[in-house]
Formats: sequence, C-alpha cells, structure tokens
Amino acid sequence: MDTVAELIEKMVIVNIRLWNLMDVVAGEEDDKKCAQAARDVVKVNKHRAALKQELDKRFGDHSADIKMYGVK
Repeated sequence: MDTVAELIEKMVIVNIRLWNLMDVVAGEEDDKKCAQAARDVVKVNKHRAALKQELDKRFGDHSADIKMYGVK
C-alpha cells in the first residue's frame, strides 16, 4: 500500500503528464498524432481520477492540505 506522500508524488507526476499531453493535443497539426494524444489524455485522466479517489479516502476532509501539491 502506498503512503500518502507516494500517492501525492504519483498525482503530481500524472498532472504533469496530463498537462504535457494537452499541450500536444492543442498544438499538433497531424490528425493521427492529435487523436493518439487525445486518447492518452483520457487514459491519464482515468488514472488521475483513481489516484484522486484514493487520496480522498486517505485524507478525508484534509483536502485543503494537499492543494499545494497540485491535486484538485
């Protein structure tokens, strides 16, 4: 089982990956590459949602404490 610190670290990494993929989608001119990046955004966003759910279970009402880590 991951510690809360490990979950937060994973969430930060996933957020960065998600932002990078969204930049690719926004700036890509090749339709195939854009479509693949969009599919990757969906996958990463699902992973992010699972991490967020786990953090919510572990942190409970302390969500304000973790906003500084980019977890919303």
